Amino acid sequence: MSPTQDFVMNQTMLRIKDPEKSVPFYEQVLGMTLLDQFDFPEMRFSLYFLGYPQSEVPTSPKERAEWIFQQPALLELTHNHGTVSPVRSANIAKRTCRMDISATCPA
Repeated sequence: MSPTQDFVMNQTMLRIKDPEKSVPFYEQVLGMTLLDQFDFPEMRFSLYFLGYPQSEVPTSPKERAEWIFQQPALLELTHNHGTVSPVRSANIAKRTCRMDISATCPA
């Protein structure tokens, strides 16, 4: 038995250019659920947490925030308002996913 057998990928963060395109990709193509969104307008960024819920998502904002970070395979999408170059984002996505995301989710 491997000493890492019970390890799980808990959280991965990716920067995104357009949440209106990115969030539906993860929901519709990968079957993930948007668990919560946190907006920080004064700091000009938003966080989107997606995953595969193992139980009912709490309705209380405080309970939901605590619950989110207990979920395995949590994906955090970070949208820095107005700071991401479209060319760089597309190249990163194509290398990481080994596919052309824009062909999967046309504009």
